[in-house]
Amino acid sequence: MTTMTMPASRSRTDTWLLVLMLWHGLLAVAGLVAVYVAFTGINGGLRFAVAGVLLVLALLSATTVPLIHRRDHRGRSISLVVNYLGFLTCTALLLDMIGAFTGIDDLAQRFGRGLPFLLISFVGYFIRSFGDRFEQFPQRQQSFQRVGNIIMLAGLLLFVLAIINFSGIPALASEILQPVRMALLLGLILFGAMFWAMWRQSVAEAMGVNNARSETLSGYLFLSPNFLGFLLFFAGPLLLSLYTSFTNWDAFGTRDWVGLENYARLLH
Repeated sequence: MTTMTMPASRSRTDTWLLVLMLWHGLLAVAGLVAVYVAFTGINGGLRFAVAGVLLVLALLSATTVPLIHRRDHRGRSISLVVNYLGFLTCTALLLDMIGAFTGIDDLAQRFGRGLPFLLISFVGYFIRSFGDRFEQFPQRQQSFQRVGNIIMLAGLLLFVLAIINFSGIPALASEILQPVRMALLLGLILFGAMFWAMWRQSVAEAMGVNNARSETLSGYLFLSPNFLGFLLFFAGPLLLSLYTSFTNWDAFGTRDWVGLENYARLLH
């Protein structure tokens, strides 16, 4: 039984890795096309920022393909980052388009009801991570991971059921059933599926990921909301303010580069 199961599992893993290579190849091409669209469709300095981010993601995806082919563990790390950021971006844009953020006050009132279930998900996450310590005992490791996954999914499901407004589901469905929003929903699903595929234990083992690297990635994933929040709401506005100080922008007209002229006027 074991000898038949192992080749089948290895075959499924190889299939997932092939799918991931094709996915990142497609992302690289789509990213380059998006860079061109950003340059031609966006005016002002914003196009450089958008095009720069898209170009970096396209290059990362292109780099991932040969790394996955060679089963280099760095390919897994880059793939997880790209798919994670893609998932978050599609989620944020979709939520914004359907007006989810405008109802944040109503959601906040219901959030407290789901908080205990969210804590259950964190318990499941720690149980799953604790299983990584039993690398020398695969059956025990898989048992911890299986139990942790079940607890995480159950906690998330109960959390959503606790905070969701069921009376608004018909209106939400009509909001989503539009071409751009359906495309974002599809992107959300694909990025999420590819993240899950690369995160799987069998894929991690095939990519040469050891226990230390796995725990490091788990730690980065746990800290990522704080890090992204720092970039978006602290470092981002500071850099924008610094850039604006070198221009003559008054928040209404054009933004022309004047260098240190504003600082010279301030000092004199």
